[in-house]
Amino acid sequence: MLENKGLTSQGYIDNPYSVEYVQPEFTPVVEQMLRRLKETFPDQLHSVYLYGSVPRGKAVFGQSDLDVSVVFHQPLSSNDHKQLQRLANELTSQCSAISKLDFDPGHLQEVLAEEEEYRWQFWLKHCCCCLWGEDLSTGFRLHKPSLRIAWQLNEDLSQVLESARESIQTQDGKASAKVLGKKLLRSAYLLVAEQDNSWLSDLDSIAKVLRQYYPDDVTSIELCLRLAQGECGNVHRINELISGFGYKVVKQIEKAKA
Repeated sequence: MLENKGLTSQGYIDNPYSVEYVQPEFTPVVEQMLRRLKETFPDQLHSVYLYGSVPRGKAVFGQSDLDVSVVFHQPLSSNDHKQLQRLANELTSQCSAISKLDFDPGHLQEVLAEEEEYRWQFWLKHCCCCLWGEDLSTGFRLHKPSLRIAWQLNEDLSQVLESARESIQTQDGKASAKVLGKKLLRSAYLLVAEQDNSWLSDLDSIAKVLRQYYPDDVTSIELCLRLAQGECGNVHRINELISGFGYKVVKQIEKAKA
């Protein structure tokens, strides 16, 4: 792998995630999550994947999220979605090791569809590790950094921004601000990853790269990083961040798509 660049010697995106990297203090919550998933959806699970800081071995006890992609055999019903969210909420409240549990659900036909090459298939190949079930990623091709990945993974950015604008003043405002900070940093970075010849996961490293490519937005980048790290932000400043740097990145994604 190219040193600190996140790429293999051939320039393909490396996968830094592994179940073996999960730190001992997070093993119980990972095991409990999987057990409860199997109990709640005994006949519906195809495979379960970890992503984020936990399978990189970089999680911080009590501060990091547990991020899980789940592939089901069939599309979930509205009641299934409610059950999944209820399970996420219960485990978040019961497990002090994590700050939040996020499930990212999909179904087998969706994941295998040709149009998902740069979304689900890319995601499972390069951004996850299989925890349980048939590892679909073994059948997907390797990728190099590209603008197509950038826009296909972030077509939802404008919706994320507006959702954050609505929720930052609620009791879940801190959590929403954290999601916003992470999303903006990663969305902006993916737009320059090909040019930078890198594929980074660590937010501090991402912010360092962004300071070079967005010199006029350093203040916004620093605010994103603080929010992503769990700091409470001023509501007025967060709204300014959304309207300014946030929609600047949205426009760049739309331009990349065109």
